[in-house]
Amino acid sequence: MKKWIFPFARRAMFLLALLSSIVWLGFAMQPQDSALAPFPNTVTFREFYELKPNTVDVLFFGSSIGVAAFSPMELYNNYGITGYNLSSAEQSPPISYFWLQEALHTQRPKVVMLEAFFLFNYFDYYYKPLNTSETRVRQALDPMRWSPVKINAIREICELDESYHAFEYYFPIIQYHDRWKYINAEELSKKDERGLMGYSPGFETHVKGMPYEPFERLYDDKLEMQPVMQQYLARMAELCQEEGIQFVIVKTPTTAHLLEKHNAIREFADQYGVDFIDFNESEVYYDGLDYWYEDDNNDAEHTNHWGTVKVMDYLGNYLLEECGLEPHEDDQWASLSELYQQRIEAGEEAALSEEE
Repeated sequence: MKKWIFPFARRAMFLLALLSSIVWLGFAMQPQDSALAPFPNTVTFREFYELKPNTVDVLFFGSSIGVAAFSPMELYNNYGITGYNLSSAEQSPPISYFWLQEALHTQRPKVVMLEAFFLFNYFDYYYKPLNTSETRVRQALDPMRWSPVKINAIREICELDESYHAFEYYFPIIQYHDRWKYINAEELSKKDERGLMGYSPGFETHVKGMPYEPFERLYDDKLEMQPVMQQYLARMAELCQEEGIQFVIVKTPTTAHLLEKHNAIREFADQYGVDFIDFNESEVYYDGLDYWYEDDNNDAEHTNHWGTVKVMDYLGNYLLEECGLEPHEDDQWASLSELYQQRIEAGEEAALSEEE
Protein backbone atom coordinates (compact mmCIF):
# COMPACT_ATOMS: atom_id res chain seq x y z
CA MET A 1 0.00 0.00 0.00
CA LYS A 2 2.77 2.45 1.03
CA LYS A 3 4.72 1.65 -2.14
CA TRP A 4 1.77 2.94 -4.14
CA ILE A 5 0.90 5.96 -1.98
CA PHE A 6 4.34 7.56 -1.71
CA PRO A 7 5.07 7.82 -5.47
CA PHE A 8 1.56 9.14 -6.04
CA ALA A 9 1.98 11.74 -3.28
CA ARG A 10 5.31 12.87 -4.70
CA ARG A 11 3.81 13.27 -8.17
CA ALA A 12 0.84 15.14 -6.74
CA MET A 13 3.12 17.49 -4.79
CA PHE A 14 5.23 18.10 -7.89
CA LEU A 15 2.19 18.89 -10.02
CA LEU A 16 0.81 21.18 -7.30
CA ALA A 17 4.13 23.03 -7.06
CA LEU A 18 4.30 23.32 -10.86
CA LEU A 19 0.73 24.64 -11.04
CA SER A 20 1.41 27.13 -8.24
CA SER A 21 4.52 28.35 -10.04
CA ILE A 22 2.60 28.83 -13.29
CA VAL A 23 -0.13 30.78 -11.51
CA TRP A 24 2.39 32.91 -9.59
CA LEU A 25 4.39 33.70 -12.73
CA GLY A 26 1.20 34.73 -14.51
CA PHE A 27 0.35 37.24 -11.82
CA ALA A 28 3.95 38.45 -11.52
CA MET A 29 4.04 39.24 -15.24
CA GLN A 30 0.84 41.26 -15.30
CA PRO A 31 1.49 44.89 -16.33
CA GLN A 32 1.81 47.42 -13.50
CA ASP A 33 0.38 50.86 -14.23
CA SER A 34 2.06 53.89 -12.74
CA ALA A 35 0.08 55.91 -10.22
CA LEU A 36 0.93 58.90 -12.43
CA ALA A 37 -0.48 57.31 -15.59
CA PRO A 38 -3.67 58.79 -17.09
CA PHE A 39 -5.54 55.62 -16.12
CA PRO A 40 -3.78 53.93 -13.15
CA ASN A 41 -5.87 50.76 -13.26
CA THR A 42 -3.71 48.32 -11.28
CA VAL A 43 -2.93 50.93 -8.62
CA THR A 44 -6.61 51.77 -8.27
CA PHE A 45 -7.72 48.19 -7.67
CA ARG A 46 -4.72 47.19 -5.54
CA GLU A 47 -5.15 50.10 -3.15
CA PHE A 48 -8.88 49.52 -2.82
CA TYR A 49 -8.11 46.24 -1.07
CA GLU A 50 -5.86 48.11 1.38
CA LEU A 51 -8.72 50.24 2.74
CA LYS A 52 -10.03 49.51 6.20
CA PRO A 53 -13.39 47.70 6.03
CA ASN A 54 -16.58 49.74 5.98
CA THR A 55 -14.91 53.15 5.70
CA VAL A 56 -16.13 54.24 2.24
CA ASP A 57 -19.24 56.43 2.06
CA VAL A 58 -19.44 56.64 -1.75
CA LEU A 59 -18.20 54.33 -4.50
CA PHE A 60 -17.72 55.67 -8.03
CA PHE A 61 -17.75 53.55 -11.19
CA GLY A 62 -17.31 54.24 -14.88
CA SER A 63 -14.87 54.44 -17.75
CA SER A 64 -11.90 56.80 -18.16
CA ILE A 65 -14.45 59.61 -17.99
CA GLY A 66 -15.17 58.52 -14.42
CA VAL A 67 -11.44 58.22 -13.67
CA ALA A 68 -11.06 61.86 -14.69
CA ALA A 69 -14.28 63.25 -13.19
CA PHE A 70 -14.58 61.69 -9.72
CA SER A 71 -12.01 62.95 -7.20
CA PRO A 72 -12.53 61.41 -3.75
CA MET A 73 -9.91 63.75 -2.28
CA GLU A 74 -11.86 66.84 -3.37
CA LEU A 75 -14.91 65.27 -1.75
CA TYR A 76 -13.09 64.55 1.50
CA ASN A 77 -11.13 67.80 1.76
CA ASN A 78 -14.17 70.01 1.15
CA TYR A 79 -17.07 67.93 2.51
CA GLY A 80 -15.63 65.33 4.88
CA ILE A 81 -17.11 62.50 2.81
CA THR A 82 -15.02 59.39 2.14
CA GLY A 83 -15.17 58.07 -1.41
CA TYR A 84 -13.27 55.70 -3.66
CA ASN A 85 -13.16 55.77 -7.45
CA LEU A 86 -13.25 52.26 -8.95
CA SER A 87 -13.54 53.53 -12.53
CA SER A 88 -11.07 52.24 -15.13
CA ALA A 89 -10.30 52.80 -18.80
CA GLU A 90 -13.24 51.78 -21.05
CA GLN A 91 -15.02 50.15 -18.13
CA SER A 92 -18.47 49.10 -19.31
CA PRO A 93 -21.43 48.31 -16.98
CA PRO A 94 -20.80 44.53 -16.82
CA ILE A 95 -17.37 45.18 -15.32
CA SER A 96 -18.77 47.91 -13.06
CA TYR A 97 -21.38 45.44 -11.81
CA PHE A 98 -18.86 42.75 -10.92
CA TRP A 99 -16.59 45.25 -9.19
CA LEU A 100 -19.57 46.54 -7.22
CA GLN A 101 -20.23 42.99 -6.08
CA GLU A 102 -16.58 42.59 -5.14
CA ALA A 103 -16.46 45.91 -3.32
CA LEU A 104 -19.40 44.93 -1.13
CA HIS A 105 -17.28 42.15 0.39
CA THR A 106 -15.37 44.77 2.38
CA GLN A 107 -17.27 48.06 2.13
CA ARG A 108 -20.81 49.20 2.94
CA PRO A 109 -21.21 52.44 0.96
CA LYS A 110 -24.27 54.59 1.43
CA VAL A 111 -24.18 55.78 -2.19
CA VAL A 112 -22.98 54.30 -5.49
CA MET A 113 -22.48 56.57 -8.53
CA LEU A 114 -22.04 55.37 -12.12
CA GLU A 115 -20.80 57.55 -15.00
CA ALA A 116 -23.16 56.87 -17.92
CA PHE A 117 -21.01 57.18 -21.05
CA PHE A 118 -20.74 53.43 -21.72
CA LEU A 119 -24.47 52.75 -21.52
CA PHE A 120 -24.60 53.32 -25.27
CA ASN A 121 -22.58 51.76 -28.07
CA TYR A 122 -18.98 52.93 -27.88
CA PHE A 123 -18.06 53.71 -31.48
CA ASP A 124 -14.75 51.78 -31.43
CA TYR A 125 -16.46 48.57 -30.29
CA TYR A 126 -19.85 48.80 -31.93
CA TYR A 127 -20.06 45.04 -32.49
CA LYS A 128 -18.40 43.93 -29.22
CA PRO A 129 -20.85 42.29 -26.78
CA LEU A 130 -19.08 43.89 -23.80
CA ASN A 131 -18.87 47.27 -25.58
CA THR A 132 -15.12 47.40 -24.91
CA SER A 133 -11.89 45.58 -25.74
CA GLU A 134 -10.64 42.46 -23.97
CA THR A 135 -7.50 44.39 -23.03
CA ARG A 136 -9.60 46.77 -20.96
CA VAL A 137 -11.63 43.90 -19.50
CA ARG A 138 -8.42 42.22 -18.36
CA GLN A 139 -7.05 45.45 -16.88
CA ALA A 140 -10.09 45.53 -14.61
CA LEU A 141 -10.56 41.82 -13.87
CA ASP A 142 -6.96 40.64 -13.50
CA PRO A 143 -6.37 42.69 -10.30
CA MET A 144 -9.57 41.33 -8.72
CA ARG A 145 -8.91 38.81 -5.97
CA TRP A 146 -10.10 35.26 -6.47
CA SER A 147 -13.58 34.72 -5.11
CA PRO A 148 -16.95 33.42 -6.37
CA VAL A 149 -17.50 36.94 -7.79
CA LYS A 150 -14.44 36.72 -10.03
CA ILE A 151 -15.22 33.15 -11.09
CA ASN A 152 -18.76 34.15 -12.01
CA ALA A 153 -17.49 37.27 -13.81
CA ILE A 154 -15.18 35.16 -15.97
CA ARG A 155 -17.98 32.74 -16.74
CA GLU A 156 -20.44 35.46 -17.73
CA ILE A 157 -18.09 37.51 -19.89
CA CYS A 158 -16.98 34.37 -21.73
CA GLU A 159 -20.62 33.50 -22.35
CA LEU A 160 -21.30 37.03 -23.63
CA ASP A 161 -18.27 37.02 -25.94
CA GLU A 162 -17.25 33.59 -27.18
CA SER A 163 -13.90 34.94 -28.38
CA TYR A 164 -12.86 35.13 -24.71
CA HIS A 165 -11.38 31.97 -23.15
CA ALA A 166 -11.83 31.31 -19.45
CA PHE A 167 -8.58 29.37 -19.04
CA GLU A 168 -6.63 32.51 -20.06
CA TYR A 169 -8.13 34.31 -17.05
CA TYR A 170 -7.41 31.42 -14.70
CA PHE A 171 -3.85 31.18 -16.00
CA PRO A 172 -2.63 34.71 -16.87
CA ILE A 173 0.73 33.28 -17.96
CA ILE A 174 -0.94 32.44 -21.27
CA GLN A 175 -1.67 36.13 -21.89
CA TYR A 176 1.53 37.54 -20.43
CA HIS A 177 4.08 34.79 -21.15
CA ASP A 178 6.41 37.06 -23.15
CA ARG A 179 6.33 40.06 -20.81
CA TRP A 180 9.43 38.89 -18.93
CA LYS A 181 11.56 40.88 -21.35
CA TYR A 182 9.83 44.14 -20.31
CA ILE A 183 9.95 43.67 -16.55
CA ASN A 184 12.66 45.83 -14.99
CA ALA A 185 13.38 47.78 -11.83
CA GLU A 186 11.36 50.76 -13.08
CA GLU A 187 8.20 48.70 -13.52
CA LEU A 188 8.65 46.89 -10.21
CA SER A 189 9.06 50.25 -8.45
CA LYS A 190 5.57 51.24 -9.59
CA LYS A 191 4.17 48.95 -6.92
CA ASP A 192 5.36 51.45 -4.29
CA GLU A 193 3.65 54.50 -5.82
CA ARG A 194 0.58 55.90 -4.08
CA GLY A 195 -2.61 56.57 -5.96
CA LEU A 196 -5.26 59.21 -5.27
CA MET A 197 -8.17 56.96 -4.32
CA GLY A 198 -8.68 56.07 -8.00
CA TYR A 199 -8.65 59.62 -9.38
CA SER A 200 -6.30 60.73 -12.16
CA PRO A 201 -6.16 64.52 -12.72
CA GLY A 202 -5.81 66.03 -16.18
CA PHE A 203 -4.67 69.58 -16.89
CA GLU A 204 -5.16 70.10 -20.60
CA THR A 205 -7.80 71.86 -22.67
CA HIS A 206 -8.17 70.48 -26.17
CA VAL A 207 -11.64 71.89 -26.80
CA LYS A 208 -10.87 75.54 -27.48
CA GLY A 209 -13.29 76.74 -30.13
CA MET A 210 -15.34 73.52 -30.00
CA PRO A 211 -19.06 74.39 -29.95
CA TYR A 212 -20.94 73.16 -26.89
CA GLU A 213 -24.39 74.00 -25.67
CA PRO A 214 -26.25 72.22 -22.85
CA PHE A 215 -29.72 71.10 -23.81
CA GLU A 216 -33.22 71.64 -22.55
CA ARG A 217 -35.82 68.88 -22.47
CA LEU A 218 -37.79 69.89 -25.56
CA TYR A 219 -38.94 66.50 -26.87
CA ASP A 220 -39.21 62.85 -25.77
CA ASP A 221 -37.35 60.98 -28.53
CA LYS A 222 -34.79 58.55 -27.14
CA LEU A 223 -31.81 56.51 -28.27
CA GLU A 224 -31.96 52.96 -26.92
CA MET A 225 -29.18 51.83 -24.64
CA GLN A 226 -27.02 48.92 -25.72
CA PRO A 227 -29.09 45.93 -24.43
CA VAL A 228 -26.31 44.20 -22.49
CA MET A 229 -25.31 47.52 -20.93
CA GLN A 230 -28.89 48.15 -19.83
CA GLN A 231 -29.12 44.64 -18.42
CA TYR A 232 -26.11 45.18 -16.15
CA LEU A 233 -27.20 48.71 -15.28
CA ALA A 234 -30.43 47.17 -14.02
CA ARG A 235 -28.48 44.59 -12.04
CA MET A 236 -26.45 47.36 -10.41
CA ALA A 237 -29.61 49.25 -9.50
CA GLU A 238 -31.26 46.11 -8.11
CA LEU A 239 -28.17 45.12 -6.10
CA CYS A 240 -28.03 48.58 -4.55
CA GLN A 241 -31.71 48.42 -3.69
CA GLU A 242 -31.23 45.01 -2.05
CA GLU A 243 -28.33 46.37 0.01
CA GLY A 244 -30.04 49.64 0.97
CA ILE A 245 -27.62 51.73 -1.09
CA GLN A 246 -28.68 54.84 -2.99
CA PHE A 247 -27.79 54.39 -6.68
CA VAL A 248 -27.11 57.50 -8.78
CA ILE A 249 -26.39 57.77 -12.51
CA VAL A 250 -24.17 60.69 -13.53
CA LYS A 251 -23.31 62.16 -16.93
CA THR A 252 -20.48 64.65 -17.15
CA PRO A 253 -20.31 67.49 -19.72
CA THR A 254 -19.54 66.23 -23.22
CA THR A 255 -20.47 66.84 -26.85
CA ALA A 256 -21.08 63.08 -27.17
CA HIS A 257 -24.23 63.17 -25.03
CA LEU A 258 -27.51 63.88 -26.80
CA LEU A 259 -30.97 64.68 -25.50
CA GLU A 260 -32.06 61.30 -26.91
CA LYS A 261 -29.54 59.58 -24.62
CA HIS A 262 -30.66 61.70 -21.69
CA ASN A 263 -34.27 60.67 -22.27
CA ALA A 264 -33.38 56.97 -22.30
CA ILE A 265 -31.47 57.22 -19.03
CA ARG A 266 -34.19 59.36 -17.49
CA GLU A 267 -36.79 56.73 -18.37
CA PHE A 268 -34.65 54.01 -16.76
CA ALA A 269 -34.04 56.15 -13.66
CA ASP A 270 -37.76 56.79 -13.25
CA GLN A 271 -38.56 53.11 -13.72
CA TYR A 272 -36.07 51.98 -11.06
CA GLY A 273 -36.56 54.92 -8.71
CA VAL A 274 -32.92 56.09 -8.89
CA ASP A 275 -31.50 59.59 -9.30
CA PHE A 276 -29.97 60.84 -12.54
CA ILE A 277 -27.68 63.89 -12.56
CA ASP A 278 -27.01 65.11 -16.09
CA PHE A 279 -24.52 67.97 -16.18
CA ASN A 280 -25.41 68.51 -19.86
CA GLU A 281 -28.89 69.62 -18.89
CA SER A 282 -29.05 73.41 -19.10
CA GLU A 283 -30.72 73.79 -15.72
CA VAL A 284 -27.88 71.92 -14.00
CA TYR A 285 -25.07 73.27 -16.19
CA TYR A 286 -25.97 76.93 -15.80
CA ASP A 287 -27.62 77.10 -12.40
CA GLY A 288 -25.70 74.61 -10.31
CA LEU A 289 -22.38 73.80 -11.94
CA ASP A 290 -20.80 77.14 -12.94
CA TYR A 291 -19.03 75.20 -15.71
CA TRP A 292 -17.24 76.56 -18.77
CA TYR A 293 -16.73 73.79 -21.32
CA GLU A 294 -13.75 75.33 -23.13
CA ASP A 295 -11.79 75.74 -19.89
CA ASP A 296 -13.07 72.82 -17.83
CA ASN A 297 -12.93 69.91 -20.30
CA ASN A 298 -9.74 68.09 -21.19
CA ASP A 299 -11.22 66.89 -24.50
CA ALA A 300 -14.67 66.32 -25.95
CA GLU A 301 -15.52 63.71 -23.30
CA HIS A 302 -13.25 64.05 -20.25
CA THR A 303 -13.20 66.77 -17.62
CA ASN A 304 -9.85 68.27 -16.67
CA HIS A 305 -8.99 68.91 -13.02
CA TRP A 306 -10.59 72.36 -12.97
CA GLY A 307 -13.80 70.83 -14.32
CA THR A 308 -13.56 67.98 -11.83
CA VAL A 309 -13.40 70.44 -8.93
CA LYS A 310 -16.73 71.89 -10.09
CA VAL A 311 -18.31 68.46 -10.61
CA MET A 312 -17.23 67.33 -7.13
CA ASP A 313 -18.46 70.56 -5.57
CA TYR A 314 -21.90 69.90 -7.03
CA LEU A 315 -21.84 66.22 -5.99
CA GLY A 316 -20.57 67.07 -2.51
CA ASN A 317 -23.55 69.34 -1.87
CA TYR A 318 -25.86 66.73 -3.36
CA LEU A 319 -24.49 63.99 -1.09
CA LEU A 320 -24.94 66.14 2.00
CA GLU A 321 -28.34 67.60 1.17
CA GLU A 322 -30.07 64.85 -0.82
CA CYS A 323 -28.43 61.67 0.45
CA GLY A 324 -28.07 62.60 4.10
CA LEU A 325 -24.33 61.91 4.37
CA GLU A 326 -22.48 63.60 7.21
CA PRO A 327 -18.91 64.94 7.35
CA HIS A 328 -16.41 62.93 9.35
CA GLU A 329 -12.67 62.39 9.63
CA ASP A 330 -10.66 59.41 8.42
CA ASP A 331 -6.88 59.13 8.47
CA GLN A 332 -6.82 57.12 5.24
CA TRP A 333 -8.01 60.15 3.31
CA ALA A 334 -6.40 62.80 5.52
CA SER A 335 -2.97 61.20 5.07
CA LEU A 336 -3.23 61.70 1.29
CA SER A 337 -4.03 65.41 1.42
CA GLU A 338 -0.42 66.57 1.15
CA LEU A 339 0.40 64.19 -1.73
CA TYR A 340 -2.81 65.21 -3.49
CA GLN A 341 -1.95 68.89 -3.22
CA GLN A 342 1.59 68.27 -4.48
CA ARG A 343 0.37 66.47 -7.58
CA ILE A 344 -2.28 69.07 -8.33
CA GLU A 345 0.24 71.90 -8.01
CA ALA A 346 2.75 70.04 -10.18
CA GLY A 347 0.10 69.41 -12.84
CA GLU A 348 -1.06 73.02 -12.86
CA GLU A 349 2.54 74.28 -13.07
CA ALA A 350 3.29 71.96 -16.00
CA ALA A 351 0.12 73.11 -17.77
CA LEU A 352 1.04 76.77 -17.37
CA SER A 353 4.57 76.09 -18.64
CA GLU A 354 3.18 74.47 -21.79
CA GLU A 355 0.94 77.47 -22.44
CA GLU A 356 3.91 79.80 -22.21
